[in-house]
Amino acid sequence: MNRSALVIGIARYQNFRKLPKAVEDAKAIAELLEHHGHYIIEPLPRKLDPENQYRYELDCDPQKEVKGTDLTERLKDFLFHRAKGKDALIYFAGHGFVVSDVAGDDIGYLAASNTLSDGQQGLSFEIFTKLIAKSELNSLVVLLDCCYAGNLLEGDHYEALPGKTHYESMQQAFMGKPNYFLMAACRGSEKAREGKEHGIFTAAVLEVLRARIAAESGVDLDSLFSEVNHKLKQSGQEVVRTATGGSISLIDRVTPSPEPVIADLCPYVGLAAFTKETVQFFKGRDRFLNLLWQKLQESNFVPVIGASGSGKSSLVRAGLISALEAAGNWVILPPIKPGYSPQAPVHEISRVLTQLCPRSNTKQEIAKVIASGNLEAAIALLPGQENLLLIIDQFEEVFTVCPEAEAQQQFIDLLVGITEYPDSRLRVVTTMRADFFENCLIYRGLGEIIQAHQVLLLPMLEPELRAAIEQPAIVGKYELGEGLLSAILRDVRQEKNILPLLEFSLTQLWERRENRRLTVAAYDALGGVLGALNQRAESIYLPLNSQEQEWVKRICLLLVRTGQAEKDTRQRRSKSELLGLVPADDRQGFEQVLEELVQGRLLVTGKDGEAAAWVDLAHEALMEQWQRFGEWREENGIYYDCAIAQGRLPELDEKAPAGGISAPRRGCHSDPRTGGKDYRLPHRRAARLSRAEFVQIPALAQPRISQRTRGRTIDDSGWLLLDGFPGGERIC
Repeated sequence: MNRSALVIGIARYQNFRKLPKAVEDAKAIAELLEHHGHYIIEPLPRKLDPENQYRYELDCDPQKEVKGTDLTERLKDFLFHRAKGKDALIYFAGHGFVVSDVAGDDIGYLAASNTLSDGQQGLSFEIFTKLIAKSELNSLVVLLDCCYAGNLLEGDHYEALPGKTHYESMQQAFMGKPNYFLMAACRGSEKAREGKEHGIFTAAVLEVLRARIAAESGVDLDSLFSEVNHKLKQSGQEVVRTATGGSISLIDRVTPSPEPVIADLCPYVGLAAFTKETVQFFKGRDRFLNLLWQKLQESNFVPVIGASGSGKSSLVRAGLISALEAAGNWVILPPIKPGYSPQAPVHEISRVLTQLCPRSNTKQEIAKVIASGNLEAAIALLPGQENLLLIIDQFEEVFTVCPEAEAQQQFIDLLVGITEYPDSRLRVVTTMRADFFENCLIYRGLGEIIQAHQVLLLPMLEPELRAAIEQPAIVGKYELGEGLLSAILRDVRQEKNILPLLEFSLTQLWERRENRRLTVAAYDALGGVLGALNQRAESIYLPLNSQEQEWVKRICLLLVRTGQAEKDTRQRRSKSELLGLVPADDRQGFEQVLEELVQGRLLVTGKDGEAAAWVDLAHEALMEQWQRFGEWREENGIYYDCAIAQGRLPELDEKAPAGGISAPRRGCHSDPRTGGKDYRLPHRRAARLSRAEFVQIPALAQPRISQRTRGRTIDDSGWLLLDGFPGGERIC
């Protein structure tokens, strides 16, 4: 249901008697509406929920004040934004009073904590009525439990039309409004009274609602008024009401239903990131989600930085997006990656912003101002008043994919510039691997933002790992067999960047479930967390024939980008580009192999809007944890280093290993002693060179091969020492 309720209970007053029961009245009404009426509660006064710090709850402290400006602004925000187009309810418990104006007419007010006896800092019924008249709601229920509440219906808040009473004129103001219902605790000349626990009006409302809920019957406003009015017959106050439109149901009748069918849905996501569709299974990151929420209140650019496999994308795509959607008044733009438009990544920002504009000339203007470097000017052209969230996932692609330094600078400057507008509607959240932190530091503005506003996503502690394993199973109604949780924790507690492998092994474990039970026997058969991914990949690869296996190798290597030093990353490719690897006659078989890798969850595929279909590794963990893939990468890297030493261009070399070299290795510096060529060979690759491979290096670099370290000498920094130079100097 699309229902919102503004529930107000003011206990503390500076110039009137304190009303400690008012906040208890509001609390009881809020709980009942939330749990049985399915309303989203907007409380006043409010505080952050200690268990969910992106949600507000009613502040029941009787010393808590609500200022007059807060009361008015919260009402306006509720009527014109949060409840717009919805079924809305306003409940007020506190002081009401009337003041005679110079003409002798009574003016009614709802009192805030700092309201004066002459009405200053109060919310007049005149303003209250005008705000309601201007609202655009599907329906509205107003329940006022305060003295002189009936003055709202009986007072002179609209100039009387010819031949009509003030009451009829007020009704006239709501003509055309569908389903509006206003009920006051007493007439405009009466005081509302208190009972033992609640105000007597609220007590009667609660009694009727609770009786109907217990009987599993619905509650409409007409019957509620009739029963409450009957209960207060001898109380000394008379309930009054006005209504337009049809009947309104406050609480729907409960229809008995058969036992729910429990969905057999996997509570784990494998190598994929969690999203808002799977957020019910996203557990163990509450601390960092709360921190991200807090940082987003302080800055409109928040970088999320963590190791590969730490769950950065899940934190943002599942945790943050779901939290903001629950908070309301947010528009979440489609997440982007710089690599979607490597030549000009700012085009990706233009693309997602222009999706919010129906007019082509506005789209063109937005693209123009973004190209000029003014992101805030583009935001000002967008319709609506909601906050906007722009997510830039895998921000490191700015450095690994975008070849032009000018395009990198333009993209970074555009984002950094938004921080000059702290009141902007736009909030930017980026996710980036921690090993690219140094790349950011050459950009002063970006470095300062990271220094002040980053969320550093740290490895999970054991209680967080326990939650990530156990709680999704509980949500999905699955049972972890005896000893399973302790066995998994034993395997992962000392491992680094383990989350992708953990999720993958849990997914494989779920596929081998016995009814709704996950067992230790199945876990052991998988090879545990560390062996599950390798075993899965091998189970797909080994049954293929030799040609198909060669295709798998070529696909995998083309989906790896050789970055700086050790920083290899995955890179998506268009599906058509991969199909172009083989002759037309082989494409059907090649595409079947590609589909097997996708179905086996080793690869993912998709399509962004009108763009071509793409293929990508499911996660970078596959590069390291599938042993065969790691060997292919080593072979690929060794060939690259030797080819560079011989002055060849690997991308064009027909002798390159299957799949070729995906990208030039950066950060290499030529050495004058070798004719301007670079012979740096990191130990990870150099230590694997065979003697035959080693002699491919030009004669200038061929030394007497040392017998140390199996024919190689490695210095402290991990580089290969070539003994042919005086003193065994390293070539780097």
